[in-house]
Amino acid sequence: MFVFGFDPGYDRLGVAVVENEKLVFSTCVQTDKNQNFSERLKTIAYELKKIFDRFPPQKVGIEKLFLNYNQKTAMSVAEVVGVIRVMSAQKGAKIQDFTPTQIKTAVSGNGRASKDEVIKMVTLITKLPPKKRLDDEYDAIAVALTASILIR
Repeated sequence: MFVFGFDPGYDRLGVAVVENEKLVFSTCVQTDKNQNFSERLKTIAYELKKIFDRFPPQKVGIEKLFLNYNQKTAMSVAEVVGVIRVMSAQKGAKIQDFTPTQIKTAVSGNGRASKDEVIKMVTLITKLPPKKRLDDEYDAIAVALTASILIR
């Protein structure tokens, strides 16, 4: 059963796939800042289709928007979340949003864990080989682990 985790963004979209708490795929989809927003969404949809075709999702976890963004950014990130939702629903996946506190609690046992503590736990749980990853990718892995535990 493939369980996805997403750290939504339109500059960088963290994507992770776990199966039985084992990481099978992760990436950070990056879009071209010089493209208009519709083209950036198209790039995200294209990349997600390739990933979904390779790993058909049964469960999808999405990190809830942190409302510290400015309104324009929040609206754009919400549109990315819409793309994720539609494409996940088309595959028949169960979809659930998770707050940062829920994710930190599920992965580390501490809802106030630091970013470094979460990354350390993600690395231990998934036995990640050393590799340079962006924070968005680590966040997506943490969301996927959370979804594998909390989505029934």
